[in-house]
Amino acid sequence: NHHIYEAENGVYVRDIVIDAGIGTEVTVGIVGDLHYNYCNEQDFEEKNPAVMSSYEHRIWLANAESVPKAALVLESISDCDQMVVVGDTIDYLTHGAIELTKREIFEKYPNVLITIGGHDVTRRMQGKIDDDSTLESRFEILQSFWVHDIFYTSKLLKDKVLCIVMSNCHGTFTENQIEPLKRDIELAREKGYKVLFFFHEPICTYNPKEIEVTKEMALLVGDPSSYPKNFHSGVGCGDKGSEANKTVYN
Repeated sequence: NHHIYEAENGVYVRDIVIDAGIGTEVTVGIVGDLHYNYCNEQDFEEKNPAVMSSYEHRIWLANAESVPKAALVLESISDCDQMVVVGDTIDYLTHGAIELTKREIFEKYPNVLITIGGHDVTRRMQGKIDDDSTLESRFEILQSFWVHDIFYTSKLLKDKVLCIVMSNCHGTFTENQIEPLKRDIELAREKGYKVLFFFHEPICTYNPKEIEVTKEMALLVGDPSSYPKNFHSGVGCGDKGSEANKTVYN
């Protein structure tokens, strides 16, 4: 628990300090899983069957319950050199959740970087009716109001640290991420930049010594049995692998 302290506004903060030898301080404020769960008038007029079923059954954080605390967290990291939201901003994809994401994040903090998680691209969340739309069409909805590319975006901080956000929201990377990643890695090596990567899902490192990364998480969320036990068993390991995954890891 010594890693965690309570800020003046009641937000709990975990500080991670990396001595990268760059001669200047760069601060990155990171938050994840805001889970905006909200249906607005447009959703009720449209009556998408999958959304309406999720509205009925998805009780957790319903009716925008997470917004006040999320606003405190976002405000607490707004003075950092970079804000990063690492996925599951939306609990399930609705017009209401889009409205909140725009109002609470993009309009207030337009320079934010946000990677997407699995919740952001699904309309069925504990609902009983399948969504008949394609994943590609849901990606298009997100991209239509996102402030940057949803699959791959990079940003240089203080000419020292390159922040890269990449989507792996369904347990895999994609071919369209490979070329920009190659370019950024080559640029970082040429210029001597340090690189920070941000994804929603933990990735496999193929290092069996990296174990028990959820031990401290259990202090905050209770039983972490639904989480990967270590980075070695994360996304892209074993049968979760794909050619794009292997290329990204290499």
